Amino acid sequence: MEKIRAFMCIEIKDQAILDKIINFQNDLKFANIKFVERENIHFTFKFFGDITKPIIDKIIDIMEKVEGESFKVALEKVGVFPKLSFPRVIWVGAGEGADKMIQLYNQLNPNFVKLGFKKERHYSPHATIGRVRSGKNKEQLIKKITESKDFKFGTMDIKSFQLKKSVLTRKGPIYTIIKETFL
Repeated sequence: MEKIRAFMCIEIKDQAILDKIINFQNDLKFANIKFVERENIHFTFKFFGDITKPIIDKIIDIMEKVEGESFKVALEKVGVFPKLSFPRVIWVGAGEGADKMIQLYNQLNPNFVKLGFKKERHYSPHATIGRVRSGKNKEQLIKKITESKDFKFGTMDIKSFQLKKSVLTRKGPIYTIIKETFL
């Protein structure tokens, strides 16, 4: 049976916010970072991995039963995983309105567990914007991240969330929407 690499997310559609994220990425070009392409920047809710069509159908059914309404989220943080002294992933985080994202996630996640997916301990709304490839200019990178930790990228309207297919290519992943659910 064919498997599809899939994940659930909230897209960042606000072009002014995306412009600021791209400008921030450009400010980090002194370091060896693989940046997430503009069209691929999003808040991940759940990475499912390689799943079959029957599982996708069950996920879509879960999505269609979500109750909620649109809300606003401020993108106003910059951080790293796993820790500042060893940055591997650079992200932009949600500030005001993050609680609404967490509520939506908490409505979805127990249903994913029932499908056999791992229960996540904690959801922290963030959008990955780059992956650090090496320690080149590490001190300068840590300084820039520290200076930018409270940077305000703007506030966006969240009106929907998406189930996406991810096809990995040598030029980077290609994402296509399988299902979009409006709030």
